[in-house]
Amino acid sequence: MGDGSPFQEHLVISVTNLGERAVTINSAAWAVGKGKHRKFAFQTVGGVYSANYPVELTYGKEANFMVPFLTAPNWLKDFATGFVRDLSDRNVKTLVTLIHTSVGQTVEVKPENGFLEALKKYR
Repeated sequence: MGDGSPFQEHLVISVTNLGERAVTINSAAWAVGKGKHRKFAFQTVGGVYSANYPVELTYGKEANFMVPFLTAPNWLKDFATGFVRDLSDRNVKTLVTLIHTSVGQTVEVKPENGFLEALKKYR
C-alpha cells in the first residue's frame, strides 16, 4: 500500500460510478450456477484500506471493497470448495459479482480471468 507495511494479498471488488447521478452501494455479493441451481452469497469486507457498506459514489468516484487474505487466509479455498463447489469450466463461467444499490438495482459483473484461474486450482 506504499506505507512501508509488508505486502498483503487481497480480493478487491472495485466499483466506479459512471452514471450522472450519485449512487449508494449497499453490498456486494456472488452468484454461481443457472436456473434453479443458482446460488447466492453476500461478501463481507474489511481492512484498513477497504470501503465499507453502504458507500455513496458521485460521478467518476470509485470504492474498493476488500477481503484481506491476511485475516482470511483460507478465503479463496473456502470460496472455491464451499460456495462454487463445481469447479468445472462450465460452472465457473457462470460466476458473477453482484453489486446492490439502494434503489434496488443489481449490476452483474464477471470476475477477472486471473481470479477464475485461481479458483480452478482447487479442482
